[in-house]
Amino acid sequence: MGIRFEDISVHLLNCRLLRVPDWNWTCVETVFWRCLWNSKPGWKVIYNGEHFPLGPEHWVVITPETSFEALGNNRLDHFFLEFTTPFSHSRFLPKVYKFGIDAPELATIKAIARLQGETMSDAAVRRSCCQMTQLACSILSRIPDADIKHPPRDRRIREIMDFLENKTGQTFRNDDLAGRVRLS
Repeated sequence: MGIRFEDISVHLLNCRLLRVPDWNWTCVETVFWRCLWNSKPGWKVIYNGEHFPLGPEHWVVITPETSFEALGNNRLDHFFLEFTTPFSHSRFLPKVYKFGIDAPELATIKAIARLQGETMSDAAVRRSCCQMTQLACSILSRIPDADIKHPPRDRRIREIMDFLENKTGQTFRNDDLAGRVRLS
């Protein structure tokens, strides 16, 4: 029996450490992962009536297609990492997590911020992208197995789902999709 590997490539969308004065979002939902960290307490994400305060000791992680609100009104350093993966949309339940942040992750946030403050040489861009990907993988590895939806067993249905996941914004006829996997 061979070992099965899954493509966990991370497609980075945005990553910044910014000084932000206030934050008031209602009914936000995105198709990408959103990982948030703040230098001080004071902001929060609200999901299904539950409050997830942001702060220096932990991440707040929002899975794709999760509706949430965000509130904050004091000026502080706000770090966010946004990314997609080949399995982002269909395999994770909508949810918000609070994960502890460790010293190496905090050092990585500061290193990314420092690199972004410089004129980005090719080497600095490469290092920064590697560090962002490392953070994303660290966070993804913490998602509990119970919160992962199991894909359909039929290989053909999984193939169509994977195909559609990468074609956001496009429309397809059922006949065309069925024909791709030799179904009627």
